[in-house]
Amino acid sequence: MLRRTTELVSGYWDESPYVAFGVLSNDFQQDQTLPTSIGCGWQIDCATPDETALISPVMRGLWATTPFPFPRQETLTVPSGNGHRTSHLPAESWRYTVIRPEREEFLEGSLVSEAMRISESDAVVELWAVTPQGDGKIRVDGAIERCRRELNEWWMESGESPPKLDLVDIRRCVQLRCDLGNEGHQDLRTALVRFRQLDANPEGELKVLGYFSILESLLAHKPKPQDTYDSITRQLQRNLILLGNRVDEVQIFGEMQLAPKKVVTKMYGARSAIAHGRTDLSDVESLIQNYRGPELISPLADKEQPDAMRRWFSHYVRALTRRLLRCALIEPDLVADLTLD
Repeated sequence: MLRRTTELVSGYWDESPYVAFGVLSNDFQQDQTLPTSIGCGWQIDCATPDETALISPVMRGLWATTPFPFPRQETLTVPSGNGHRTSHLPAESWRYTVIRPEREEFLEGSLVSEAMRISESDAVVELWAVTPQGDGKIRVDGAIERCRRELNEWWMESGESPPKLDLVDIRRCVQLRCDLGNEGHQDLRTALVRFRQLDANPEGELKVLGYFSILESLLAHKPKPQDTYDSITRQLQRNLILLGNRVDEVQIFGEMQLAPKKVVTKMYGARSAIAHGRTDLSDVESLIQNYRGPELISPLADKEQPDAMRRWFSHYVRALTRRLLRCALIEPDLVADLTLD
Protein backbone atom coordinates (compact mmCIF):
# COMPACT_ATOMS: atom_id res chain seq x y z
CA MET A 1 0.00 0.00 0.00
CA LEU A 2 2.88 2.41 0.49
CA ARG A 3 4.15 4.01 -2.72
CA ARG A 4 7.45 5.67 -3.54
CA THR A 5 7.49 9.39 -4.29
CA THR A 6 8.22 8.79 -7.96
CA GLU A 7 4.96 6.90 -8.45
CA LEU A 8 1.53 8.25 -9.36
CA VAL A 9 -0.10 10.00 -6.40
CA SER A 10 -3.56 10.12 -7.92
CA GLY A 11 -5.42 9.43 -11.14
CA TYR A 12 -5.15 12.89 -12.67
CA TRP A 13 -1.98 12.69 -14.76
CA ASP A 14 -0.70 10.45 -17.55
CA GLU A 15 2.87 10.65 -16.34
CA SER A 16 4.14 9.76 -12.87
CA PRO A 17 4.83 12.96 -10.89
CA TYR A 18 7.07 13.81 -8.01
CA VAL A 19 4.76 14.97 -5.23
CA ALA A 20 5.50 18.24 -3.49
CA PHE A 21 2.29 18.69 -1.49
CA GLY A 22 -1.51 18.39 -1.52
CA VAL A 23 -3.80 21.37 -0.91
CA LEU A 24 -6.75 21.41 1.50
CA SER A 25 -9.42 23.46 -0.26
CA ASN A 26 -11.32 23.90 3.02
CA ASP A 27 -10.59 26.88 5.21
CA PHE A 28 -9.32 25.84 8.66
CA GLN A 29 -7.88 27.74 11.57
CA GLN A 30 -4.09 27.71 11.55
CA ASP A 31 -3.25 25.29 14.34
CA GLN A 32 -0.12 26.06 16.37
CA THR A 33 0.57 22.31 16.70
CA LEU A 34 1.36 22.11 12.97
CA PRO A 35 3.27 20.52 11.36
CA THR A 36 2.19 17.13 12.62
CA SER A 37 2.18 13.63 11.21
CA ILE A 38 -1.13 12.14 10.08
CA GLY A 39 0.45 8.73 9.51
CA CYS A 40 1.21 6.50 6.53
CA GLY A 41 4.02 8.77 5.34
CA TRP A 42 2.18 12.13 5.42
CA GLN A 43 2.25 15.28 7.52
CA ILE A 44 -0.15 18.22 7.64
CA ASP A 45 1.09 21.80 7.92
CA CYS A 46 0.43 25.46 7.23
CA ALA A 47 1.51 26.37 3.72
CA THR A 48 4.87 28.10 3.39
CA PRO A 49 5.08 31.43 1.53
CA ASP A 50 6.42 29.63 -1.56
CA GLU A 51 3.59 27.08 -1.41
CA THR A 52 1.03 29.84 -0.90
CA ALA A 53 2.31 31.61 -4.01
CA LEU A 54 1.53 28.46 -6.03
CA ILE A 55 -1.83 27.81 -4.39
CA SER A 56 -3.40 31.28 -4.45
CA PRO A 57 -3.77 31.72 -8.26
CA VAL A 58 -5.49 28.33 -8.56
CA MET A 59 -7.83 29.02 -5.66
CA ARG A 60 -8.64 32.50 -6.96
CA GLY A 61 -9.59 30.96 -10.28
CA LEU A 62 -11.88 28.56 -8.46
CA TRP A 63 -13.48 31.32 -6.40
CA ALA A 64 -13.97 33.48 -9.49
CA THR A 65 -17.13 31.43 -10.12
CA THR A 66 -18.67 32.78 -6.87
CA PRO A 67 -19.84 36.25 -5.76
CA PHE A 68 -16.81 36.48 -3.45
CA PRO A 69 -13.76 38.36 -4.80
CA PHE A 70 -11.16 36.29 -2.89
CA PRO A 71 -10.81 32.76 -1.49
CA ARG A 72 -12.03 32.64 2.08
CA GLN A 73 -8.54 31.55 3.21
CA GLU A 74 -7.40 35.06 2.26
CA THR A 75 -10.13 36.92 4.13
CA LEU A 76 -11.30 37.81 7.62
CA THR A 77 -15.03 37.88 8.37
CA VAL A 78 -16.24 39.75 11.46
CA PRO A 79 -19.68 40.76 12.79
CA SER A 80 -20.83 44.18 11.65
CA GLY A 81 -24.20 45.64 12.61
CA ASN A 82 -26.90 43.11 11.75
CA GLY A 83 -24.60 41.20 9.41
CA HIS A 84 -20.90 40.73 8.90
CA ARG A 85 -18.02 42.40 7.10
CA THR A 86 -15.30 40.65 5.10
CA SER A 87 -11.87 42.16 4.46
CA HIS A 88 -8.91 40.91 2.42
CA LEU A 89 -5.88 39.95 4.52
CA PRO A 90 -2.18 40.49 3.77
CA ALA A 91 -0.48 37.40 2.31
CA GLU A 92 1.34 36.53 5.53
CA SER A 93 -2.05 36.04 7.24
CA TRP A 94 -3.61 33.73 4.66
CA ARG A 95 -4.82 30.36 5.98
CA TYR A 96 -3.80 27.73 3.42
CA THR A 97 -3.18 24.22 4.74
CA VAL A 98 -1.26 21.44 2.97
CA ILE A 99 -0.25 17.82 3.36
CA ARG A 100 3.26 16.69 2.39
CA PRO A 101 5.05 13.34 2.10
CA GLU A 102 7.37 13.04 5.07
CA ARG A 103 9.32 10.00 3.90
CA GLU A 104 10.23 8.17 0.71
CA GLU A 105 7.28 5.78 0.92
CA PHE A 106 3.73 6.93 1.58
CA LEU A 107 0.09 6.00 1.11
CA GLU A 108 -1.20 6.81 -2.38
CA GLY A 109 -2.56 10.36 -2.45
CA SER A 110 -6.01 9.46 -3.77
CA LEU A 111 -6.47 7.15 -0.78
CA VAL A 112 -5.40 9.91 1.60
CA SER A 113 -8.06 12.08 -0.07
CA GLU A 114 -10.68 9.41 0.63
CA ALA A 115 -9.61 9.17 4.26
CA MET A 116 -9.65 12.91 4.89
CA ARG A 117 -13.03 13.27 3.18
CA ILE A 118 -14.72 10.88 5.62
CA SER A 119 -13.09 12.43 8.69
CA GLU A 120 -15.14 14.68 10.96
CA SER A 121 -13.17 17.61 9.53
CA ASP A 122 -14.48 16.62 6.07
CA ALA A 123 -11.17 17.85 4.64
CA VAL A 124 -10.95 18.07 0.84
CA VAL A 125 -7.62 17.31 -0.87
CA GLU A 126 -8.10 17.24 -4.63
CA LEU A 127 -5.40 19.71 -5.72
CA TRP A 128 -1.78 18.53 -5.86
CA ALA A 129 1.51 20.33 -6.40
CA VAL A 130 3.60 18.05 -8.58
CA THR A 131 6.69 18.04 -10.74
CA PRO A 132 6.03 15.73 -13.70
CA GLN A 133 9.10 13.80 -14.79
CA GLY A 134 11.19 15.80 -17.17
CA ASP A 135 9.43 19.03 -16.25
CA GLY A 136 11.40 20.73 -13.40
CA LYS A 137 8.62 23.17 -12.49
CA ILE A 138 6.11 22.60 -9.72
CA ARG A 139 2.47 23.25 -10.63
CA VAL A 140 -0.82 22.86 -8.79
CA ASP A 141 -3.46 20.83 -10.60
CA GLY A 142 -6.07 18.16 -9.98
CA ALA A 143 -9.80 17.55 -9.82
CA ILE A 144 -10.87 21.17 -9.35
CA GLU A 145 -14.54 20.31 -9.87
CA ARG A 146 -14.49 18.23 -6.68
CA CYS A 147 -13.61 21.33 -4.66
CA ARG A 148 -16.71 23.28 -5.60
CA ARG A 149 -18.80 22.07 -2.66
CA GLU A 150 -16.45 24.00 -0.40
CA LEU A 151 -17.11 27.37 -2.06
CA ASN A 152 -20.18 28.35 -0.05
CA GLU A 153 -19.75 26.90 3.43
CA TRP A 154 -22.36 28.05 5.92
CA TRP A 155 -19.87 29.65 8.30
CA MET A 156 -19.19 32.20 5.57
CA GLU A 157 -22.88 33.03 5.34
CA SER A 158 -23.22 33.43 9.10
CA GLY A 159 -19.91 35.20 9.73
CA GLU A 160 -18.55 32.44 11.96
CA SER A 161 -14.86 31.60 12.23
CA PRO A 162 -13.45 28.72 10.18
CA PRO A 163 -13.37 25.39 12.04
CA LYS A 164 -10.39 23.65 13.61
CA LEU A 165 -8.86 20.51 12.15
CA ASP A 166 -9.45 17.39 14.22
CA LEU A 167 -5.95 15.98 13.77
CA VAL A 168 -6.50 12.90 15.94
CA ASP A 169 -9.57 11.98 13.91
CA ILE A 170 -7.79 12.55 10.59
CA ARG A 171 -4.91 10.33 11.70
CA ARG A 172 -7.42 7.61 12.60
CA CYS A 173 -9.13 7.79 9.18
CA VAL A 174 -5.83 7.72 7.28
CA GLN A 175 -4.79 4.59 9.16
CA LEU A 176 -8.17 2.93 8.53
CA ARG A 177 -7.88 3.58 4.79
CA CYS A 178 -4.31 2.29 4.75
CA ASP A 179 -5.42 -0.87 6.56
CA LEU A 180 -8.17 -1.53 3.99
CA GLY A 181 -5.65 -1.59 1.16
CA ASN A 182 -6.33 -1.98 -2.54
CA GLU A 183 -7.33 -5.63 -2.55
CA GLY A 184 -10.71 -7.08 -1.63
CA HIS A 185 -13.80 -5.25 -0.37
CA GLN A 186 -14.51 -3.95 -3.87
CA ASP A 187 -17.95 -2.56 -2.96
CA LEU A 188 -16.48 -0.46 -0.14
CA ARG A 189 -13.58 0.82 -2.23
CA THR A 190 -16.01 1.75 -5.02
CA ALA A 191 -18.28 3.53 -2.54
CA LEU A 192 -15.36 5.65 -1.27
CA VAL A 193 -14.54 6.71 -4.83
CA ARG A 194 -18.17 7.53 -5.62
CA PHE A 195 -18.48 9.62 -2.47
CA ARG A 196 -15.63 11.82 -3.65
CA GLN A 197 -17.02 11.97 -7.18
CA LEU A 198 -20.41 13.20 -5.98
CA ASP A 199 -18.80 16.34 -4.58
CA ALA A 200 -18.18 17.39 -8.19
CA ASN A 201 -21.93 17.47 -8.84
CA PRO A 202 -24.02 20.59 -8.22
CA GLU A 203 -26.45 20.52 -5.31
CA GLY A 204 -29.70 18.94 -6.39
CA GLU A 205 -31.97 15.94 -6.28
CA LEU A 206 -29.78 13.70 -8.45
CA LYS A 207 -26.93 14.21 -6.00
CA VAL A 208 -29.15 13.10 -3.11
CA LEU A 209 -30.11 9.96 -5.02
CA GLY A 210 -26.40 9.31 -5.51
CA TYR A 211 -25.85 9.24 -1.76
CA PHE A 212 -28.75 6.82 -1.35
CA SER A 213 -27.15 4.56 -3.96
CA ILE A 214 -24.01 4.39 -1.79
CA LEU A 215 -26.07 3.53 1.30
CA GLU A 216 -27.87 0.77 -0.57
CA SER A 217 -24.71 -0.64 -2.14
CA LEU A 218 -23.20 -1.20 1.30
CA LEU A 219 -26.23 -2.14 3.36
CA ALA A 220 -28.77 -3.93 1.20
CA HIS A 221 -29.26 -6.76 -1.25
CA LYS A 222 -32.01 -7.21 -3.82
CA PRO A 223 -35.25 -7.70 -1.84
CA LYS A 224 -37.05 -11.03 -2.04
CA PRO A 225 -40.35 -10.35 -3.90
CA GLN A 226 -42.56 -12.24 -1.45
CA ASP A 227 -40.84 -11.10 1.74
CA THR A 228 -42.21 -7.76 2.98
CA TYR A 229 -39.62 -7.72 5.76
CA ASP A 230 -36.81 -7.76 3.19
CA SER A 231 -37.54 -4.34 1.66
CA ILE A 232 -34.69 -1.89 1.08
CA THR A 233 -36.03 0.40 3.80
CA ARG A 234 -36.20 -2.40 6.36
CA GLN A 235 -32.73 -3.63 5.44
CA LEU A 236 -31.31 -0.13 5.95
CA GLN A 237 -33.17 0.26 9.24
CA ARG A 238 -31.80 -3.03 10.52
CA ASN A 239 -28.24 -2.63 9.28
CA LEU A 240 -27.73 1.03 10.20
CA ILE A 241 -28.90 0.27 13.74
CA LEU A 242 -26.60 -2.76 13.86
CA LEU A 243 -23.60 -0.69 12.79
CA GLY A 244 -24.50 2.13 15.15
CA ASN A 245 -24.54 -0.32 18.06
CA ARG A 246 -21.33 -2.03 16.91
CA VAL A 247 -19.21 1.08 16.27
CA ASP A 248 -19.22 3.31 19.34
CA GLU A 249 -16.96 6.01 17.90
CA VAL A 250 -19.41 7.05 15.15
CA GLN A 251 -22.83 8.61 15.72
CA ILE A 252 -24.37 7.59 12.39
CA PHE A 253 -27.61 9.58 12.65
CA GLY A 254 -26.03 12.70 14.10
CA GLU A 255 -27.94 14.62 16.75
CA MET A 256 -31.36 13.39 15.65
CA GLN A 257 -34.12 13.16 18.25
CA LEU A 258 -36.14 10.58 16.31
CA ALA A 259 -35.69 6.84 16.74
CA PRO A 260 -33.37 5.38 14.05
CA LYS A 261 -36.17 3.40 12.38
CA LYS A 262 -38.25 6.56 11.99
CA VAL A 263 -35.25 8.47 10.61
CA VAL A 264 -34.75 5.87 7.86
CA THR A 265 -38.48 5.76 7.12
CA LYS A 266 -38.65 9.53 6.69
CA MET A 267 -35.43 9.60 4.67
CA TYR A 268 -36.91 7.07 2.28
CA GLY A 269 -40.19 8.94 2.16
CA ALA A 270 -38.23 11.99 1.02
CA ARG A 271 -36.22 9.86 -1.40
CA SER A 272 -39.41 8.46 -2.92
CA ALA A 273 -40.75 11.98 -3.43
CA ILE A 274 -37.56 12.95 -5.24
CA ALA A 275 -37.47 9.81 -7.39
CA HIS A 276 -41.11 10.26 -8.45
CA GLY A 277 -40.90 13.99 -9.10
CA ARG A 278 -43.12 15.06 -6.22
CA THR A 279 -42.59 18.33 -4.34
CA ASP A 280 -43.79 16.99 -0.97
CA LEU A 281 -41.34 18.01 1.77
CA SER A 282 -43.29 16.77 4.80
CA ASP A 283 -40.74 14.07 5.66
CA VAL A 284 -37.85 16.54 5.33
CA GLU A 285 -39.69 19.02 7.53
CA SER A 286 -40.17 16.33 10.19
CA LEU A 287 -36.45 15.48 10.12
CA ILE A 288 -35.51 19.16 10.46
CA GLN A 289 -37.86 19.63 13.41
CA ASN A 290 -36.20 16.71 15.23
CA TYR A 291 -32.57 17.56 14.49
CA ARG A 292 -30.26 19.42 16.85
CA GLY A 293 -26.92 19.13 15.07
CA PRO A 294 -24.60 21.55 13.27
CA GLU A 295 -26.13 20.90 9.84
CA LEU A 296 -29.21 22.83 11.03
CA ILE A 297 -28.60 26.55 10.66
CA SER A 298 -31.24 29.22 10.18
CA PRO A 299 -33.02 29.71 7.82
CA LEU A 300 -32.76 26.04 6.85
CA ALA A 301 -35.54 25.09 9.27
CA ASP A 302 -37.97 27.53 7.68
CA LYS A 303 -40.66 25.57 5.83
CA GLU A 304 -41.44 28.72 3.86
CA GLN A 305 -38.08 28.22 2.09
CA PRO A 306 -38.32 24.85 0.30
CA ASP A 307 -34.95 25.25 -1.44
CA ALA A 308 -33.27 25.67 1.94
CA MET A 309 -35.04 22.56 3.23
CA ARG A 310 -33.86 20.53 0.23
CA ARG A 311 -30.33 21.80 0.77
CA TRP A 312 -30.47 20.76 4.42
CA PHE A 313 -31.66 17.28 3.44
CA SER A 314 -28.83 16.91 0.93
CA HIS A 315 -26.28 17.89 3.59
CA TYR A 316 -27.82 15.55 6.15
CA VAL A 317 -27.87 12.52 3.82
CA ARG A 318 -24.28 13.29 2.79
CA ALA A 319 -23.20 13.47 6.45
CA LEU A 320 -24.91 10.18 7.22
CA THR A 321 -23.25 8.56 4.19
CA ARG A 322 -19.87 9.88 5.31
CA ARG A 323 -20.37 8.37 8.76
CA LEU A 324 -21.45 5.06 7.26
CA LEU A 325 -18.26 4.90 5.20
CA ARG A 326 -16.28 5.50 8.40
CA CYS A 327 -18.12 2.58 10.06
CA ALA A 328 -17.49 0.42 7.01
CA LEU A 329 -13.74 1.06 7.24
CA ILE A 330 -13.82 0.04 10.90
CA GLU A 331 -15.89 -3.11 10.24
CA PRO A 332 -15.31 -3.99 6.55
CA ASP A 333 -16.01 -7.71 6.93
CA LEU A 334 -19.26 -7.10 8.77
CA VAL A 335 -20.45 -4.61 6.13
CA ALA A 336 -19.58 -7.07 3.36
CA ASP A 337 -21.76 -9.71 5.04
CA LEU A 338 -24.74 -7.34 5.22
CA THR A 339 -25.34 -7.47 1.48
CA LEU A 340 -25.49 -11.27 1.32
CA ASP A 341 -28.91 -12.80 0.58
